[in-house]
This record gives sequence, C-alpha cells and structure tokens, in this order.
Amino acid sequence: MRARLTAVQIAEDVFEIAVDTPADAQRLALELRKIGLAEDVVAGINRVAVSFDPARHDQVMAWMDDLPQTVPTNEAPPPAVDIPIQYGGEFGPDLANVCAALGMTQAAFVDLHSSCTHAVDMIGFTPGFTYISGLPDSVSVPRLDMPRPRLIAGSVGISGAL
Repeated sequence: MRARLTAVQIAEDVFEIAVDTPADAQRLALELRKIGLAEDVVAGINRVAVSFDPARHDQVMAWMDDLPQTVPTNEAPPPAVDIPIQYGGEFGPDLANVCAALGMTQAAFVDLHSSCTHAVDMIGFTPGFTYISGLPDSVSVPRLDMPRPRLIAGSVGISGAL
C-alpha cells in the first residue's frame, strides 16, 4: 500500500491519483464521488482521474490537500453476478484459434474460464467495453492483427494483460 495518496494536476481541470490495484481505484473513486465536488471521477486500472470546474480551483485544491492517507477499504466485497455464457459459434468465432494457441481443448478452456471469478476492473473507451480480470496468466493470447469491426452483443474477448 502506498504511504499516502497524492493528487497530481495533469490538466487545468483534471487531477490524477495513482493507486495500486483496480479495486483500489474503484473504492477511491466511489469515496471521491460521495464528496460531490468533482464534475467527474473516473476509475482506471491504477489511476483515478478527477475533473472539476476550473472556477472552483481553490476549493478543489483544498479538497485534494485533504485526501485520505490511504485508499478506503470496504467492509464487504461487491455482490457477485452470474452471467450466462455461450461459447463458440457466432458468439465466439475465435474459440478454436484461442484453444489451439493455448494448447487446450475447447472443453478444457470452457471449464477453466467458467470456473474463475472475474472482476470488471475498468470500463473502457466505448460504452460496454470492459477490462476484466480473473483468468490465470497462462490464459493469455495476442490480440488479433485486425480487430473485428463488429461482434455479437455479449461477446467476450481474451487477450494479454494491460
């Protein structure tokens, strides 16, 4: 754990706070949103961005000076959500290639993937695009050379870590 959280101004109206984990980013963002001074608080993988109205700069500076010493901890983890998954076919056109790259049968991959607890670490650059953790490091494949222009809603992509 970091000794103290530090806010660094990265633009006229944006501060960034470094944290250790995606879970830390989510917890800190939640706490900062409760204060209500920021216009927007965005949790990333290991950063939290805080945007504000530049007219409130002095007020925001005082707020940032009073950041908590460390990332707040939650009493209970967020509730789990079960999501039904269909593997292969139109829902997973790359399943055979992924399994071949990993040296696994499709059944073994499905068993491994569905036995893990996954966490949404960050919402990405487009609505619904999430960065999810929870798979073992051994289940890492390179990204496609040419990304697919369209996927069926609910499709899941697997690639190397960020």
